[in-house]
Amino acid sequence: MKKEENVKRYVQLIIPVIKKTGISQLKMDNVAMHMEISKATLYKYFSTKDELIGAIVDEYIRYFNAGDQIVLDNDINYPSRFIKIFEASLTAAIFISDIFISDLKKLHPKWYDRILEIYQNRAKKLEAFIHSGIRDGVFNDIDPTLFMMQDEVMLRRIIDPAFSVQYDMTLKQALFNYYNLKKHQLFKGHLQNTIDETEINELIPHYVQKISQQI
Repeated sequence: MKKEENVKRYVQLIIPVIKKTGISQLKMDNVAMHMEISKATLYKYFSTKDELIGAIVDEYIRYFNAGDQIVLDNDINYPSRFIKIFEASLTAAIFISDIFISDLKKLHPKWYDRILEIYQNRAKKLEAFIHSGIRDGVFNDIDPTLFMMQDEVMLRRIIDPAFSVQYDMTLKQALFNYYNLKKHQLFKGHLQNTIDETEINELIPHYVQKISQQI
């Protein structure tokens, strides 16, 4: 159990580096430096670079599963599930970069295929969630694919520091505005003001802090 905890901790230390630089130029010497351990200790946990990449992918999958496991749980109300989906999308935007995915596809195709499978399974769950809400009269009749694709583009753009400068908007304000945009797109008008937003009011400042620590 101790080893698993250490693996998780070390992986979380290298993820911000991977996000910025990708993996094509990543050397194990640099990995050890960022993890603040010796190279000998590094090899006790990750005997090869491929094993390290696999652990990073596992951590990404954990991010997705943590937010998406309740998507089809009908015992949980639609607003709560919507907020969890928003959180999972925000987490993915923060920790998974285009450069990492590109490098993964070229250099480690087996791990790329695993992430692609998770993406596809997630898309199916979210599509089923939206269709269910439409049938129950909770959601507007919108295209699930286009609704979900917004997050891949917009959240990455919003968390880019240049966004706040260009549009004279704080990161916190931009994330709240985007959340409200998504809420108004999805929920029928008479339900929009009935949503308990206690969770989102706590969640967004928490993630703003996480993002600021990476910059």
